[in-house]
Amino acid sequence: MNRAADQYKLRVKRFLFCGRADKNHLLNQLTDMLDDFQQAKPEADYTEYVATFGEPATCATELLSSLGESKFKAIRKKRLLARRSIYVAILVVFVLISSLLYYKYYQSLYFNEDTVVVIGPATRITEEEAEAAFERTPVDAHSDGGTEK
Repeated sequence: MNRAADQYKLRVKRFLFCGRADKNHLLNQLTDMLDDFQQAKPEADYTEYVATFGEPATCATELLSSLGESKFKAIRKKRLLARRSIYVAILVVFVLISSLLYYKYYQSLYFNEDTVVVIGPATRITEEEAEAAFERTPVDAHSDGGTEK
């Protein structure tokens, strides 16, 4: 086969969605047809192959229909099921990620009893004022950052 015939065969192969055995059988049929055409027109280019056999997608559909109507429908049904399964899996992953992100956002809004919200400008106090404020607070509210006195 020449380069144009190989190119046409590869493009048709992309559109053959069937099992390996059926695909090999259909590609052998296509190779025989391409060889016959090449013997009749050895100088043919890709456009002549398309003009003779049709667009690669159309040629692949015709080859697949030669397998029989029931087998063709079963192949199409299986392919449709695979595509839908992929779409559902992507949707499930999207929903899980979205719910996880929403949960994290919701948790970031949650305040517990240890949360202190300071509203107002920051002020500087001396070390003595900090010690005096520390002494006025209840003992169970003391936290010195884990250091011992």
